[in-house]
Amino acid sequence: GPRRVGHAAVMRRAPSWLAAMATCALAACSVGPDYRTPETALPAAWAATPLVAGSGVGADEAWWRQFDDPLLSELIDWSLASNSDLARAEAAVREARATRTRTAGGLFPAVDTTCAYERGRRSETMTTTSSFPGGGGTGFIDDTFQGTFDASWQPDLFGRVRRGIEGAEAGVAAARAAAAGVRLTLIGDVARAYVDARGLQRRIGVVGEQVRAQRDTL
Repeated sequence: GPRRVGHAAVMRRAPSWLAAMATCALAACSVGPDYRTPETALPAAWAATPLVAGSGVGADEAWWRQFDDPLLSELIDWSLASNSDLARAEAAVREARATRTRTAGGLFPAVDTTCAYERGRRSETMTTTSSFPGGGGTGFIDDTFQGTFDASWQPDLFGRVRRGIEGAEAGVAAARAAAAGVRLTLIGDVARAYVDARGLQRRIGVVGEQVRAQRDTL
């Protein structure tokens, strides 16, 4: 008798425990395989020697300031501040970050609130009984407040939101790398054009000296 009752009670409680265990197991799973960085074989050595070898200056640092040329620094700073390609790349980074934030919001409850306020006054020309609750007579003023609150939450059982967050993180990293590439390309183009211009100015000066020397000889 007592053993049977206890067994029946255990059997009635078993489905709830099984359901809780199944929910926890599903919550720990994510659909699809984990991303793995592809292996890329790199050469043991480079044919060309880096231009800044041994200088200790990284590509993302202000290496052009080592030339101690105020005009070059001014041109590069102006280019970084006004280039439309770089501005678009930086906007893409902000967009990717916003996408990541919005995607991560799927893990948390969604809350929606609204509020409204309305004020009405009975016309002073009306003589019928007022329809406003709790008031009567001409010129009666009624204030009405209304508010609603709604909250919802959907558990990420199969890892859809978590996979979306991983993809958004990769999008942020890709946007940052693209912006860094645009920045480095812009700096390199400005510096190369400046060096070319300085070289041409020097060649013009040398040619002018040659012309003066030939005139003196003539």
